Amino acid sequence: MPTRTQLLALTVTSLGLMLGLWLQQTAQPGNVPLSSPPLTERPAHPISQGAGVSGEILVSSSPQSSQPKPLPPLPPHLADAQPRFRLAVDSDGNLRPTPDVRRLFDFYLAGLTDEPLELVMTRIQQALSDELGDQPQALAQARNLLTRYIDYRLALDDLAGATPPRLATGAFDLEALRQRQQQLQALRENRFNNDERSAFFALESRQDEHLLTYMEIAQHPGLQEDQQAQALAALEHSLPTELRQLRRRVTSHAELYQHTRQLRDQGASPAELYQLRAQTLGDNAAARLAELDRERQHWRQRLDTFVADRNRLRQSELRPTAQQAAIDQLIEQRFSATEALRIRALSPEL
Repeated sequence: MPTRTQLLALTVTSLGLMLGLWLQQTAQPGNVPLSSPPLTERPAHPISQGAGVSGEILVSSSPQSSQPKPLPPLPPHLADAQPRFRLAVDSDGNLRPTPDVRRLFDFYLAGLTDEPLELVMTRIQQALSDELGDQPQALAQARNLLTRYIDYRLALDDLAGATPPRLATGAFDLEALRQRQQQLQALRENRFNNDERSAFFALESRQDEHLLTYMEIAQHPGLQEDQQAQALAALEHSLPTELRQLRRRVTSHAELYQHTRQLRDQGASPAELYQLRAQTLGDNAAARLAELDRERQHWRQRLDTFVADRNRLRQSELRPTAQQAAIDQLIEQRFSATEALRIRALSPEL
């Protein structure tokens, strides 16, 4: 069974991002640009411990209850960002692989920041049942696809953890990067059919190829500065419109994330953070993020107080049964019913 350390970074989804991380560690200002950083003001976080390598522990094939147990609220950073997923089924009752299938998986897996793996997987199962409950064949296929997707993420972790290509004479080893890209493609080909790969990874594959071509041009020894600039401009123009828009949006959000973090580290006031966000995202989005900051801070304070009191009880001379009874009473007194569910689910991690 993999350890927590081995189950890394669900949001590390492409060679492009891995290259970006390597570049961030080694490149100097003015070198090739970083690839896609996180799209929100929240960094990537690992999968929690407890997943089986092949995914059997993660994904149950048993039918869902007609009256599923109510789940606690989504973590705050997801609650205000929940998109609508549209899962498609063909005339024969088969699941049609679409980008929305992967978005559903990734959205709930992002909750591993705050929730244990079992709760996250229950959320995904319930979401699939809500969308495909009247299509048993498509539902079974979606669960199977989720199993293979988790297996892919675990394999991707091994690839990302391998020794990254190093700088040699001031340039990246492009042959090693190409080999890494081929390994990534092999991971996908071994786990997904053509339609699934197209739906899940087409845009990333195009972005990866763009990044490698960019590096080849930037490091080409035979190009003059003006020739290099022309080649790079032509390469950028060759990108599909969707990818160009994505790159602009990613750059904008990445810069906002970095700047916000820097201001927080420097002790910026909420008003200063609001002004920064409003300049990039507008007043409505800035107001929502400010409210989310307040909710997170308040929750963190309540959680820290509870953990301190709980730990004092655990270190007391009370018998274990009396300790647990006192802890249960703390939870009931300080948290709502839905919050109590979350506290009990998080308890092993606190």
